[in-house]
Amino acid sequence: MKIILKIYFLLSFTIHLFSQESKTFLVVDEHKDPIPFAHVHFKNTMNGTISNVNGEFRITAPNLLIDPTLVISSIGYMTKEISFNNYSSNIITLPEDIVRLNEVVVVPKDYERELLNKAIEAIPNNYPAREERHKGFARESAFWQDSSNNPIYVAESTLETIKDSYETKNSKGHVKVSEGRRYIDQEQKDKLPTVIVAGSHHINRFDAVGFRSSLLSNDKDFELEISDTLRLYNENLYKLSFKKGEDVNGYLLIIDSSFAIVEAYFDYKGSFPLRYRDASRRFMNYKVSYERSEDNKWRYKHSKYNTAFKYGKILNLKSEFVSTRTEPNEEKIPYLERIHRSDVFLDNVGEYDSSFWKGYTIIIPNEGIEKLFRKADLPESVSTVDSTEISKPDNNKAIRSHFEISYIPIDVSQAGVSFSNDALDFSSNENATSDYSINFVWGLDLEIRENFWVGIRTNTTFRDRQYSSLDFVVTRDFNLNPNGRPILISPKLIIGHQWVNHSIGSVEHESNYKINGKKFDSGKTNLYLHERGFHLSPTISLGLEKNQVVKYFLSFGTNVFLKRSTGVVFNEDDQFFLTKKNEFLIEGGENLDLNYDGDLLSVNWMVSFGIYLGRS
Repeated sequence: MKIILKIYFLLSFTIHLFSQESKTFLVVDEHKDPIPFAHVHFKNTMNGTISNVNGEFRITAPNLLIDPTLVISSIGYMTKEISFNNYSSNIITLPEDIVRLNEVVVVPKDYERELLNKAIEAIPNNYPAREERHKGFARESAFWQDSSNNPIYVAESTLETIKDSYETKNSKGHVKVSEGRRYIDQEQKDKLPTVIVAGSHHINRFDAVGFRSSLLSNDKDFELEISDTLRLYNENLYKLSFKKGEDVNGYLLIIDSSFAIVEAYFDYKGSFPLRYRDASRRFMNYKVSYERSEDNKWRYKHSKYNTAFKYGKILNLKSEFVSTRTEPNEEKIPYLERIHRSDVFLDNVGEYDSSFWKGYTIIIPNEGIEKLFRKADLPESVSTVDSTEISKPDNNKAIRSHFEISYIPIDVSQAGVSFSNDALDFSSNENATSDYSINFVWGLDLEIRENFWVGIRTNTTFRDRQYSSLDFVVTRDFNLNPNGRPILISPKLIIGHQWVNHSIGSVEHESNYKINGKKFDSGKTNLYLHERGFHLSPTISLGLEKNQVVKYFLSFGTNVFLKRSTGVVFNEDDQFFLTKKNEFLIEGGENLDLNYDGDLLSVNWMVSFGIYLGRS
């Protein structure tokens, strides 16, 4: 069996190397009406396409097959096989496959939920359990409401995409843009206040089965109903409709023999943030369909996606993807060749070539789209991108945030401390010791020049107020690996104001007292040796880019006090944290006596690990 599978996959992998003429067909029903989105593939291969909205498809046969056979299928119709070379007509008629109920079948009371659970449990058996590479065709368009015949842009490209195994939930996978074309109405685009990120990751974002979309992850809040029975491959299909309040509805088509999900449709009208950047999303829907190969595995075939945002007026986005060839994956797509989820698809489709599509199996465009491409006048690509569908305006600078966990050692000098007033009498002799602080760091950077950043950050302790700072940061990034996944070395200069504490105990008091005019009346006060002042921290970071949005880094820095004040912090205990008092008494003030050698508290170095989030 393994040998047969290897031969099968080898055949699928190699046939695309040899191609012959392309042919165009029209798929219709018995009434001569077009059948849109019919599935087509060459028998015993994983090469194919779908018919367009008018029932047309164009496909190129592999020379390796002596007598290639086309298999045409569509839900509700009989599957048909024809000889690619010898079929005398360009019209393919599919007879209707009518459901005939010959007897009444008693089913469990909650059969809908049982059917759904069986479909979920069967996913690892019905879909590929290994990583596979798809070659496919993507088309994306954007247009204002009621202006679909006058789009802002249309972009088309062939893609190579990698899909992980269906054994566990995943929505990941690398995508490579091969070649393509685009039409841009420059006047409309110049007025567009956003950059739109969408189409290239269809095969992962909208794979309802692989992603285990909403209903397939948690069905408890959904109403279920078997609303129809259809036919495919001479088998019954159950249409399982679902609904969640007024926000989400859709359906799954589940084949009764293996419980494979053949098609899924999701329609979201709510559950969106009130505002999405400067726009509000109005709706989002997508449909994804799967096709059964001769190895009885169902594979991702086609998806259609539609959404709209109110941005003054309604901005529509439509995109679709069809998988035209599938093969076992043998290697990763090199990092620099990938299109990332946050990339603008329009900017990556390549240069226009009127003859480009002649060698590819694609979704045939209508004549209106062809006319647009024929008059295409390509501008230079814009470079601004972001990680959401509605992105920032083109003229914005890149912004990134960073989060770190830092370890900060503190050297404490041998010190004598004494303080007295009418209510409090305290003295302590502290031995030289070492302390530390574990901190959370958050910062925000703005790229003012390529790879040159300025920003601010806060550095806050997790325990007992040992160390904190508010800083200004200047960073320069250098890429050590320009031909692969970026490895960044980043010198930083951090300058700001820092506070360093070391606990020396607590005292209880019956009477109230004042420090710097502030009244302490809780009955218990915690005391800390304290230094504060401006500091300078030269730092070096080593970073690894996970993708164009996320980067990991490790930093090491030294620390120098530029100007410092030394004393004791009085901190009320047993009080609500928002109202308890905290006061710094400088050395020599109000009968405070401090004796120590050298520096009272020293922070000489610090190390941290963190991530950057945002485009660089």
